[in-house]
Amino acid sequence: MRDRFGGARARQALGLAAIVLAIAVATDPLRSQEAPSPLVVGLATPLTGRAAATGAAQRAALEAAIARINETGGVIGRPVALAVADDACSRSGAVRAQAELAAAKADVIVGHPCPAASDAATPLYARAGTLLIAAGNRHPSLTAKPAGPLVFRASGRDDRQGTDAADRLAAMAGGDGAIAILHDRTAMARAIVQAAVHRLNEIRGPNGAARTLVTGIVAGETDYARAVDAVAASGAAAVLFAGFPAEAAILLRLMRARGITAPLLLNANNATPELVAHAGGALAERVEIMLPSAAGPPAGQDQGAASGDRDTLDDIAASDARLALTAWAAAVTAAQTASAEAVARELSAVSPADRIAFDARRDAITRSFAPYRWTGSGWRIAGR
Repeated sequence: MRDRFGGARARQALGLAAIVLAIAVATDPLRSQEAPSPLVVGLATPLTGRAAATGAAQRAALEAAIARINETGGVIGRPVALAVADDACSRSGAVRAQAELAAAKADVIVGHPCPAASDAATPLYARAGTLLIAAGNRHPSLTAKPAGPLVFRASGRDDRQGTDAADRLAAMAGGDGAIAILHDRTAMARAIVQAAVHRLNEIRGPNGAARTLVTGIVAGETDYARAVDAVAASGAAAVLFAGFPAEAAILLRLMRARGITAPLLLNANNATPELVAHAGGALAERVEIMLPSAAGPPAGQDQGAASGDRDTLDDIAASDARLALTAWAAAVTAAQTASAEAVARELSAVSPADRIAFDARRDAITRSFAPYRWTGSGWRIAGR
């Protein structure tokens, strides 16, 4: 174990040294006309520890993306180099990574998928005037408080499941079709329901609430006939249940037995073997689950794995890292400089339809969760 990690750190040190050497050679006045100095993208990500697979996925994604960029002439006529630092998914590791990437003179930092690492490093980048585009970090804390004008997030947020579920419910119900929302009264479920109701009222206007039934159940019971009767009486064209697999399976079977054929949408906690075992063939009957989705432009269109099996969180983190790089390269091109302040202004500006945009908190304007359906062997993204 010591040799493997020691070898990884040695390769990392050599990589950083190579970046510094490349910059020194490229900026030599005798060579400046031969080769423009590279723009340096710093990747801060876990290469060791429990989240090492995430770091490996992000590194591979950026290496491939940067190779393609350099094959087409680089950015504003300059090649792009990658400097990688291991933040070990920890606060102390993040501090070390920030120092290493500062030494490499990184023009932008991508990564810090672990919330603890980003929380520790963000103030350091702010003091240094370094642009950070977090990728794979879905925790609300990154932008919950103003993090400064140089901190952006090219990822979805885990607290937007209810909002994205409401968009899907509205599409399922069509027009002003009635919607029923059931929940198990837990804090998690209540947060999802509150966000969903708020979004439905935004979509449907003042009369939206009148067409939405919201009712709670008690987790652990075995008969939810009263709740199902309420759904039937509402004439719901689409149903959301926020809770856990055991209750979801019972509700699904009762609804179908009652003749309710409306599509059922479930929150992410239900994507478990337990649900598959208890729901059986009923899962094939218009049931969808909201699962984390990779960010991507333009907002409102299908993002992430448009046609494929469920993405892992490592896949999502890698995709978000590519998006961060693409957004940075487009902003540098628009600004014609890699200055952190100028690039941040471009990222904050209204973006063309084919580029990612950021809101006032500098979060990516993107879908955070997507609907998936059970195929008998796995979860696959649902068509619109």
